[in-house]
Amino acid sequence: MSLLNRLYNYFNLRKWKKNKNFAYGHGPIWDWFGLTYSSYLVLPRRSLQSMPWSWQEKFVKLLNEMENNIPDFYGEQGSNYMIRRRNYSGKFMHDPLSEYRHQPPLEITE
Repeated sequence: MSLLNRLYNYFNLRKWKKNKNFAYGHGPIWDWFGLTYSSYLVLPRRSLQSMPWSWQEKFVKLLNEMENNIPDFYGEQGSNYMIRRRNYSGKFMHDPLSEYRHQPPLEITE
């Protein structure tokens, strides 16, 4: 880890020192995103609804916990976002997962 990263983590963690569960700049979610510059995690509804029932219950429970315990969970603009799929050149393209009402569930391999 570079000196700059260590300093950033040190001051960032000091800022949030009061929260013992703080793992903003490191931890499982940070690691899952890896080195991407993504600010959001977008999950297709069709994929979520295709999960086994027990997974859906756990997922919704966590979403409800986040919503109830993180002030300003949706940001200043609320939860009003519009997602459109683009190809690597930036052109809009058809999203086969957007049709969740009239499509069968996706196959899940466990």
